[in-house]
Amino acid sequence: MKIVPHNFIHMIIILFMPWRWGKNYILIEKQKITFSRYYCFDEKTLKRDIAIFSMEEIKQIGFPQDLGINMQEKTAKGMNGTYISQEIDFMTESSVFALNVRPYTKKQIRTFIEILLKDNPNIVCSKRLKKVLGIS
Repeated sequence: MKIVPHNFIHMIIILFMPWRWGKNYILIEKQKITFSRYYCFDEKTLKRDIAIFSMEEIKQIGFPQDLGINMQEKTAKGMNGTYISQEIDFMTESSVFALNVRPYTKKQIRTFIEILLKDNPNIVCSKRLKKVLGIS
């Protein structure tokens, strides 16, 4: 299953910069998740990243505050304002991966998290994230 961003604002931005924002997606395969994204590397630089995880590697999912960690993605300040990601963090035993969910709709993120929790019941999802997404 491939999840491509459908947020209305994101779709408008893709019209102006398709080479950058058109390559964001989440790909769910058998026990494997691929994240393709652009993220804020420093104040003026965006970087492309493709990360592949096994579903068994993921131990916790939640907002940075819920997991007791700092935001992974930087804040960018420019002439048009400030860019702050809306990230959900995926913790493994050895690392933390931040996914900026701003380009995705709430329904897409809820579906993605529900699939993860169904396929791997050992993943702990924070209460606040469940409440925001309406997952029981």
